[in-house]
Amino acid sequence: MALENGMKTLLGYGLDLVREGRTTLAEVERMLLTDASLESERRARSLSSLTCKGCGGGLDEDWLECPYCLTAR
Repeated sequence: MALENGMKTLLGYGLDLVREGRTTLAEVERMLLTDASLESERRARSLSSLTCKGCGGGLDEDWLECPYCLTAR
């Protein structure tokens, strides 16, 4: 529920810090890279996607599923 309401995962935050040059990818990997954090990051990214994976249709930010093909966002 928190991810659906805009929470950023620790891995997502760590990757932002790498992009900003404030830390290294090796440091983020050492501290956070586990199967659970990868799954959380994938889920967070899929929830923020505005294109349907099933049909490619555009999605509204508030939609949890595609109104065209009913694929979950």
